[in-house]
Amino acid sequence: MSKTKNIKIGMAGLMTHPFSGPKEQYFFEDSQKIKEISEKLGAEVIIFSKGIYDLRSAKDAALEFHRQDVDLVLLQTSSFSGGSFIHPFLDIHSPIALWAIPEGEPTNGGGLPLNSLTAMNLYNSIIKTRTKLRNEPVKWFFGRAKDPDFQKRFESLLRASYAAKNLREARIGLIGGVAPGFDNLIVDPQQLNSKLGTTLLDFDLAQIYSLADRVSDTESINQNYQKLIAQTKKYSSHMEKFFQETARFQTAFEIFFKENDLQAIALSCWPSFQEQRQLAVCTLMGQLNDTGIISSCEGDVPGAVGMLTLHLLSQGKVPTIMDMVTMDSTDNSVLLWHCGPSAPSLADKNGVEMQSLWLYDKDPHGPLGLHNNLRLKPCPATILGFTPDFSQELIIEGRLDNQKPSYSGSSAWMHDLQMHGENLHCTDLIQTIMVSGYQHHYPLVYGNYGKAARDLATLLDIQAIEPQSY
Repeated sequence: MSKTKNIKIGMAGLMTHPFSGPKEQYFFEDSQKIKEISEKLGAEVIIFSKGIYDLRSAKDAALEFHRQDVDLVLLQTSSFSGGSFIHPFLDIHSPIALWAIPEGEPTNGGGLPLNSLTAMNLYNSIIKTRTKLRNEPVKWFFGRAKDPDFQKRFESLLRASYAAKNLREARIGLIGGVAPGFDNLIVDPQQLNSKLGTTLLDFDLAQIYSLADRVSDTESINQNYQKLIAQTKKYSSHMEKFFQETARFQTAFEIFFKENDLQAIALSCWPSFQEQRQLAVCTLMGQLNDTGIISSCEGDVPGAVGMLTLHLLSQGKVPTIMDMVTMDSTDNSVLLWHCGPSAPSLADKNGVEMQSLWLYDKDPHGPLGLHNNLRLKPCPATILGFTPDFSQELIIEGRLDNQKPSYSGSSAWMHDLQMHGENLHCTDLIQTIMVSGYQHHYPLVYGNYGKAARDLATLLDIQAIEPQSY
């Protein structure tokens, strides 16, 4: 994984004296649990340990959070408190999450202990109706920090905040432009920067070719070559030159990626490589992704951003990118496939065969290698893709199946389709894609990150594409 920055969270408890429930005790217990959860995900928590009972304390806490440059402000309404207390936190321009806690069991003759939910309601309404500084809070919570449901929601927000922060500082290289005819993948770098904060840099393939020809680090080339040979379960001696060239170009990309301080690349993988270097680079793409160099095919910048986002949301998992090539209404599934760029680490127990790319088997110059023939592991997975104007996210969750018959390349069927936590029929999914105009590439990572992806859309102020009925 390329170098990333962890997030800081500022946490405070807002409260008042007339409500006599154990607000300070609850705040202390919850703050310690928040610290524990956050540190597991690499986040730092700045706790304003004193209960905030007046506007002066609210200003002090907000000033400290501003000084610490926190990425998220978590405000627990430990009890009801003054409406003015919210305003200092709005001035520091960090996303705000509001958090109410349960009242506890009523007692005979006892008054309301905390009135916490009402306080959260008050602050949310003030933010949305009485300030021009903020839109609605990014998230609201109800419960104690020890509650499993609370922890799931909080962890999703942490992942989203981490992704948003690192996307703002990411540099993506478009190398060789967009593949011919794929006009739906063309982006405006200013739109990318204004929506996500990400910088796009344009490079020519000639720079990569020249670097590969000049690479003198024979040790790195040999290490990459030996790893390729060890990973493929089927090796043919007539493919030897393609293994050597793949290892050479992998070394060149590793140097290029570091020298240009990139976090992802969108590579025009055809037709130049095949015509000028007699090389299919599908296997190369898989190797790069396995080493943490996030790489999308066909000059797909939105795809590279989606893959990088999934890499960040999952805190380092290896992503891939697929086409959705057919559907099966009999078992409500879609086939995800691509010509062979998925990383070897994503292969099921049958491993990977690095072979010639079948698209060029009848080429006059003979077969060209290499591509990865593999089936993805059977497990939950998440698709997250951005539209080319970066105004919308497509978020799909499902379960991958490696048993149904498929085609040469990297593939898996996806069952149990969901959008926004709701089950979805495959025909409704295709209807959603057709109505939204979403493009034909689907970044994917293992695991369920749909909630974190939706939190990210809120943080970035972009729209999560809504499912449509067929």
